[in-house]
Amino acid sequence: MAGKKGQAQLQIEVATDEEWEKLLLKDGLIVVDIYSEWCGPCSAMLNNLKKIKLELGGDNLHIAQAKCDFISALKRFRNKSEPTWMFITKGKVVNLMFGANSPKLLAAIIEELDREAQAREGLRERGGWNVTTLSPEEQEVFEAEQAIEQEHLRIEEEDRQQKIRERRLAVANVVLSNLSKNGVIIVFPQAKDMVKPTLADLWEPSGLAIGYTERPVFTEAMLEELLYFAEVEFLPQDKADLMSGPGLAYLTKPSSSDFEGDVDEAVLKFIYGEMKAPPGSEESPAQSLKGYIVAPKSGPVESQMGLKPSATSISSGSSIHATPSKLPAYSRSVIHSKAMLDDVLSAANLVEEGEGVEVTGIWVPPNSLTRATAIKLLFPKVYDPIALPEPVPIPPHIAIAFDSLKRRDVFETLQNYENSIMRYGYFDSDKPGKAQLIAKTTEAYVKIRSRDPGIKLVIQLSKKKSDAWCALSQLNPTYMSHNTVDGEKECKMFFPEDYDVPEDEVVDKVVQVKKKKGRRGKKKEVAPVAGEVVEHGAEEEADEEDEEEEEPEEEHSPS
Repeated sequence: MAGKKGQAQLQIEVATDEEWEKLLLKDGLIVVDIYSEWCGPCSAMLNNLKKIKLELGGDNLHIAQAKCDFISALKRFRNKSEPTWMFITKGKVVNLMFGANSPKLLAAIIEELDREAQAREGLRERGGWNVTTLSPEEQEVFEAEQAIEQEHLRIEEEDRQQKIRERRLAVANVVLSNLSKNGVIIVFPQAKDMVKPTLADLWEPSGLAIGYTERPVFTEAMLEELLYFAEVEFLPQDKADLMSGPGLAYLTKPSSSDFEGDVDEAVLKFIYGEMKAPPGSEESPAQSLKGYIVAPKSGPVESQMGLKPSATSISSGSSIHATPSKLPAYSRSVIHSKAMLDDVLSAANLVEEGEGVEVTGIWVPPNSLTRATAIKLLFPKVYDPIALPEPVPIPPHIAIAFDSLKRRDVFETLQNYENSIMRYGYFDSDKPGKAQLIAKTTEAYVKIRSRDPGIKLVIQLSKKKSDAWCALSQLNPTYMSHNTVDGEKECKMFFPEDYDVPEDEVVDKVVQVKKKKGRRGKKKEVAPVAGEVVEHGAEEEADEEDEEEEEPEEEHSPS
């Protein structure tokens, strides 16, 4: 009992917030070995530290081991395998060291004890920083890790955008190859009541006719996709109008079968006149259908417009008697006459304080790819019969590998994440492109009587959600893809296209000769085995063999 009590005085164990706070109250220099549940304290250093305490530190030096799993202030050290030493005095960190360099650690303790003695004598100020604050070394590592993480995210985002572009381009090409003679005209909600009389006499001379009509209400996502190939953007007031209520969309077709012209050029000229682009020639439908909304000069245009589905259109023939008190009502109306706009502003005494915001009335896709995208978005009855099949969604994924001896822990952890394993297998290494398949299933793996403990369990792991990845990261994997772009390439190496094709498992592998101890401690030779298998249901016996083959581990992490 006396021996245990003496040992307790030389070393303090802390594992909770309460114990940690009590430790910080101790006077003198505190040297803390920080460890976590899965990677124990560095016991090889402990005897040296106790010796230093007895010979130099006395009551001014306290040796502690802090299990950080349930200590809030140390949460950043969880799941790390590198030995960590924290030097604390008066509740502040004065030094932080990483690694198991014994001479360096002992020198640091002697130096900090000397500084502590000088501080007690008033010869120097004792600085330090809060326990939860990153040290300069940690900050440097953190910034480096952040830079790497940002680079990984950039690579993943570029890959995602590339796949989006390839998909949208493929869809557009399908539309153009099947609907080469069809054009698209989009009428904004504010102009839909005026578009029919405006275009009525222009259809026949243009050589175009209406094939289908839809009444779309746009969303942000639809507008983003619509303009993907357009290299232009709608103004805020135009976006607000398009999303305010149903407009009109015309799918045009040639009015005669002998049409041989360019459909994009024909529709652009029909709406914009000889200019063939916004804002359009003076007498074009684009000019005739544009409107104006009275809005204050201050503040964002889209928030001041107040566009609503019920917004009324005021034509040049309407009678307006505007007053300042009525202006908010008029500011939600679209005026289709510049002269009337001036009258409204003048009558409301807002010539200087307000302005007319121009709103587009009609729009045509500027190129064939945008036209094809519009057909896909706005005319499902036309697109669906020729639709490019949606690809089977494959979640972003990585390759992650473990020593096969850890398979029970791995699969037990993954029970909480059933949809995260996409594929798995046992390989002779964890090197992408070099690893050779040993077995596709655990059942086949345990049938091999003599197994090299160097065999790796490799998993194709979905990263659609990060929970499974975070959980498995704590099990000390031997390899993990840097990002999902690398992961996709590496998983194709481990799990090629024909990997899921059923086949007879190959178990007659000649496994490397190994020496191992018998159950009574006697060494015995294991001859090369070919085709020797374990009986079905022999997982427990296989695990016992794994334990025998596994190299003996130190009680604590390496120092």
